[in-house]
Amino acid sequence: MEHPFIRGALMLGLVFLNSCVTVNVDLFKKPGPPEEKVIAGQGEAKVVMVDVTGFISATPGTQWLLPRFRPRLGLVARLHEELALAAKDSDVKGLLVRIMSPGGSITGSDIIFHLIRDFKRKKKVPVVACLVSLATSGGYYVALAADEIYALPTTITGSIGVVVVKLNVAGLLKKLGIQNETYTSGPNKNMFSQLKPDTPGQRAIIDGLVKAMYARFVDVVARRRRLPLAKVQRLADGRIYLAPEALKLGLIDKLGYIEDAVARIKTLAGVKDARVVVYSRPGEYRENVYAFTPWRGSLFGPSLPGTGGLTPLFIRR
Repeated sequence: MEHPFIRGALMLGLVFLNSCVTVNVDLFKKPGPPEEKVIAGQGEAKVVMVDVTGFISATPGTQWLLPRFRPRLGLVARLHEELALAAKDSDVKGLLVRIMSPGGSITGSDIIFHLIRDFKRKKKVPVVACLVSLATSGGYYVALAADEIYALPTTITGSIGVVVVKLNVAGLLKKLGIQNETYTSGPNKNMFSQLKPDTPGQRAIIDGLVKAMYARFVDVVARRRRLPLAKVQRLADGRIYLAPEALKLGLIDKLGYIEDAVARIKTLAGVKDARVVVYSRPGEYRENVYAFTPWRGSLFGPSLPGTGGLTPLFIRR
């Protein structure tokens, strides 16, 4: 006599066999070369749109599922490549830098700032930044490279400052019965170590680094926004600003949407019509001005300004 359970198991197995789908995934596939794609407008002139999205870093972000097998193009490398293409194109009459980022590493932010300023110096075309949703800390620093800064009315910006994050796990290790035995060539060689608390002298060194990097950030804001240094110092206590308040304080130039930023670039460039183009890679959806490149950084997407994402130890602006 056939047992009902056996019959059910056989039927279920047949269903699974019949519904199997084969997926062909190339684990070692490298990012494809960028291809120009028109996403809006018409005419001979071009406005190139580039993205600064996610956590800003000078190195490629984490590929959570396949970290070692799947090559990934970092944000800085991507922008370097795209700006180089735009610089060679005689039809490019302006650059739109679309930013949605909580910030990131100081070096990554500064490199992107430099790349945009260098593009402006060589190409001599208008550059406008458009802050979308969240553009704080290093995200705002990058925007300072533009001639003008637009922001959506609901955008959060600001968070001008520097934060150093360190987790001291010495107490936890002691409870677990684990002892730290680290040998160094000098008393400050293991400064920043998570296995021990820093000495007062080491804290003073770190504090000096933070103050020096903060002073550089404040100076860039004052110069690029043409604001008194004392005013910027008052604004740069790490707080965030909604776009209308940022406008009143002189941190941005105008409230508007991406289309408004494009229109402003055409006005500054002296062209009536222009195509908005992006440099897209295979597999990316870039069909309109609100289609973003994939978010880079935290596994959980955007992080709040000053939280430092998931990295336990780094310096960021």
